[in-house]
Amino acid sequence: PAQRKLTLRGLLPSPDASTPPALEQLLAVAETRRPDLLAQQQTLAAASSDLDRIAAQLESVASEQPKNARTQALLALVYASKYSQDSRDEAWLQRADASAQQALAFEDQLALSHIAQAQVLRLQGKPEASAQAFEQALQLDGQSDLALHGYAMLELARGRAGPARALLERGLSFHPDQ
Repeated sequence: PAQRKLTLRGLLPSPDASTPPALEQLLAVAETRRPDLLAQQQTLAAASSDLDRIAAQLESVASEQPKNARTQALLALVYASKYSQDSRDEAWLQRADASAQQALAFEDQLALSHIAQAQVLRLQGKPEASAQAFEQALQLDGQSDLALHGYAMLELARGRAGPARALLERGLSFHPDQ
């Protein structure tokens, strides 16, 4: 099957007549100025078979190093992507939640653990808790592209274009060449 090109717009509900022009402009700017973040999102939203392969590799590492917070956080992000791709199969979201909780239990000072938790909370329909987890991740690593981008996308989904723009601009200030 043909692989779908993922854009920032593809991460949000399809725009319609009620989409504010400022949001459309912000999305266009983000797409042209942050190709590295788009690549990260494309990687996470790869074909299901690729995600299966990545999950199997991470699960292998997790079995050898069961208390590796980074591995658990990455597993949570992969499982969250599977949930998003596989018709919202709750089993993937439950696995993502369990891995994110383990990552936090193993190392709560790792920004990636909080990013994983934020993504799970977003998918569970808990935007306030997701925002708090993204904020915690940014306190630990204020230059994390993954945290800045994820938080910006959450803010856009919440209809908050101003804060989303600020987050994306903050990311650009740390990585102006990207």
